[in-house]
Amino acid sequence: MLENDLNHLEAVVPHLVLGCALGLPYWRRRVASLKLNDFLTPAIDRRIKLMLEKIDRADVSP
Repeated sequence: MLENDLNHLEAVVPHLVLGCALGLPYWRRRVASLKLNDFLTPAIDRRIKLMLEKIDRADVSP
């Protein structure tokens, strides 16, 4: 389940810079919620951090 969520979010997050009907706050919460998983490994934590950084960059883009 965690891997499926992570793969889905990694596919969606790069498209956020193009605009998102749900809004960046929604996606930030969705990605951040993965950090609550009991099966978090250092590799998964890095992937989550990278996605949050992409969202942060998209949030400040004009």
